[in-house]
Amino acid sequence: MKVTGEQEHWTLEQAREFFASSRRNKFSARRTTINGLHFDSQKEAHRYLILKDEERCGLVTHLERQVKFPIEVNRVFICNYIADFVYNRRTVENGRQIITRVIEDTKGFRTPLYKLKRQLMKAVYKVTIYET
Repeated sequence: MKVTGEQEHWTLEQAREFFASSRRNKFSARRTTINGLHFDSQKEAHRYLILKDEERCGLVTHLERQVKFPIEVNRVFICNYIADFVYNRRTVENGRQIITRVIEDTKGFRTPLYKLKRQLMKAVYKVTIYET
């Protein structure tokens, strides 16, 4: 049965179908699925494919998605920061191999809440979030 916004009486199933199909991200990002993995935006999905290619080449290891970092101050839980990607990046400097742990967030728009969490991550974990 086709569901439209002009109906007066809906079943619960019809309402769910209508709102699920019309739900949009507040920043107009399109949710994307690749190989059964769900991403909040096409940009995040594209970045994942790049990182997977780098992982196949050996430039990136231990690639993880949606890694949760609890943020506590003075033993009081404040919030969680969820990184889009966490991985080890291999580079060579002066003939020496260097492995750097990277916490990455794919952003189209930097909200005030994100900026606050980024600063909390720097204060609590002493890390800088790499933004793409």
